[in-house]
Amino acid sequence: NYLNVFFQVIHAMPEFSYILLDSPDGFDFTDNCSVGALEDLYYHDWEGLPWGETVSGPRALTSSLGQDVNCTTDNWKRSVLSPPPTQDFTRAKVRVGRAMLANKYYAFRIRIRNALTWDAAHHDDWRLWVQSPEGYTVDGSKYTIQYNARRIDTLPLNYWDRSWGIYQDWLRLPLTLNFGEASLLPSSVFDMSTVLTIFPLTPSADGALINMRVLAPVGYVWVPHEAGGWLGEVPGQTCEF
Repeated sequence: NYLNVFFQVIHAMPEFSYILLDSPDGFDFTDNCSVGALEDLYYHDWEGLPWGETVSGPRALTSSLGQDVNCTTDNWKRSVLSPPPTQDFTRAKVRVGRAMLANKYYAFRIRIRNALTWDAAHHDDWRLWVQSPEGYTVDGSKYTIQYNARRIDTLPLNYWDRSWGIYQDWLRLPLTLNFGEASLLPSSVFDMSTVLTIFPLTPSADGALINMRVLAPVGYVWVPHEAGGWLGEVPGQTCEF
């Protein structure tokens, strides 16, 4: 499948710099690396920004890496004295033909083979590095890449709050998301909220406590601590946000 990657360049980088993307053991970029742009809508000017007014910063448009992009693969655990790997390609090295601007947001997609089974260690060891054309590291991940942009530069205690991993079990369908049509109104100005009902949830095993993650798009905020904000049907269980 393809993995969508979003990142911010801190320092201006010249043409033919590199983006290094590391994955945990079990994931594989393969020896036939494939990298490219996301769908056009990801780079669309949704806010109607005047051209050039916000080239960088939180309101700036996300940019692609351009047309002159290629990648090679490696294993990030390999020492410089070891021969090139023939399997377990856990590092993708993407060469970018265009210059990258300081504080600018970029995005690309890259093909990766998922791990065969879930492991808690998969929530660590996702890292991204920016290198000069000569191969010197300029910027990079202090910790594993975070799920939530507001947690950047932190290391959450719970492993499931860190990086991305495959599901421990497949999702049993059908699954319905009901936003309550009667109260579904444009609400950003009035700070209104609605109740999202998720059903039916079918467990894969009996008697074991498990964690369930429900993600909302950027801009939505869960408010479980308000009156009626969390209506769980599992006795004695709560939720954390």
